Amino acid sequence: MLFVPKFDILPLASLQDTSAGEMAYLFKERNSLGAKYDYPKGGSQALIDALVRGLRKNGGKLALGAHVEQILVDEKEGANGIKLKKGGRVIRARKAVVTNASVWDTALSGLLPENAIPAERIEAIKNAEVCDSFMHLHLGIDATGLPEGQEGLGIHHLVLNSWEDGVDSNLNVFNISIPSVLDPELAPPGKHVVHIYGAANEPWSRWEGVEYGSEEYKKLKAERAEPLWEALEKVIPDIRERAEVTLVGTPLTHNRFVRRYK
Repeated sequence: MLFVPKFDILPLASLQDTSAGEMAYLFKERNSLGAKYDYPKGGSQALIDALVRGLRKNGGKLALGAHVEQILVDEKEGANGIKLKKGGRVIRARKAVVTNASVWDTALSGLLPENAIPAERIEAIKNAEVCDSFMHLHLGIDATGLPEGQEGLGIHHLVLNSWEDGVDSNLNVFNISIPSVLDPELAPPGKHVVHIYGAANEPWSRWEGVEYGSEEYKKLKAERAEPLWEALEKVIPDIRERAEVTLVGTPLTHNRFVRRYK
């Protein structure tokens, strides 16, 4: 969203359909004859590095890993800067402040001061439908004896537990990626990196009020990760025995590290 003087805000008329148009084009292209997935050599970090190089090459200045505590709003100028959490540093905007945080994170998390957005708009944001959250498994596994290459083990897999239930049903659909099949440098020799996640089908309500790192959290994390392991076993049956590095991501992980609303 783009904040401009007089507290105007770009229209949010179709909050519930924000990404629908984009997804429609994506699925059309993805299912066209001859369509291909491009996978960045060096992993997703390579995309970030390329963007940083391009911006800096063209005179852009970046503050990476800088926690923005608040967007500063002036009654006459509108949004005119940001305040960083570390040291309270203030950076002023020459033209505008642009946030790529979600509409909920921008408007409801304290990122904007009170009264920066009209009350009726706040109510519309509160009432906008929110998709469920995510469960993730990031694994480092022993690749000994597994089929090799894209035609063997494959890089992408989709696991659907029930055709009767919807895509967003509770842990029904899983996406699996094994990028080291295409780019062996992403893992040590003889190993693979594996990522699986539930497709926005983990209810936030299940985690609300659970204390991060508590025994309750650890128990719930293991319980909710189990369907991901079971889905992976359909692709690599002995995945549990092969796993040498296991990282489980939960809705609270998203909330802690990327400050995402629910």
